[in-house]
Amino acid sequence: MLGVDDILFLVEAKAGGFSKSASRGAEESLKDEFSDLIIEGQRQSERAERYIKSNNEVSFYDETGRREVHRLKYSDFRRYFVS
Repeated sequence: MLGVDDILFLVEAKAGGFSKSASRGAEESLKDEFSDLIIEGQRQSERAERYIKSNNEVSFYDETGRREVHRLKYSDFRRYFVS
């Protein structure tokens, strides 16, 4: 998440390993595996956007799910960009 004035950017970057065929450079395997990584990142960004829009104020937590690390108000942003 990156907020600039009244614009919020939601960007999810994923990493993953390649199968043996993709590591050898098999075009179809590379295409499929890159597509899967990109689509999964996009889904997570869209899910975050829906969560933010579900209430005027939402909280984000650390990996334990116990400690709030950020609070965000939907009304603070005029535009959302999801990637």
